[in-house]
Amino acid sequence: MVSIAGTVKGNIVAEKVEILSTGRVYGDLKTGSFASEEGAFLRGQITMRDGTEPDEAEEEAEAPPQPKDRD
Repeated sequence: MVSIAGTVKGNIVAEKVEILSTGRVYGDLKTGSFASEEGAFLRGQITMRDGTEPDEAEEEAEAPPQPKDRD
């Protein structure tokens, strides 16, 4: 679980994210559970995961190589 009480500039990936009333996040969140207290601040997007979707690293590993364009 990630609890934020200060300022974070960057993206966060965690199973649970909580932004406390003094917390400020400038970035995107990818999480399965999200909570925020009154007064918390988020400038970014939240992507909720339910545990059945593969992680980005798994998606990239499974993706077949793309052919290169030849001029």
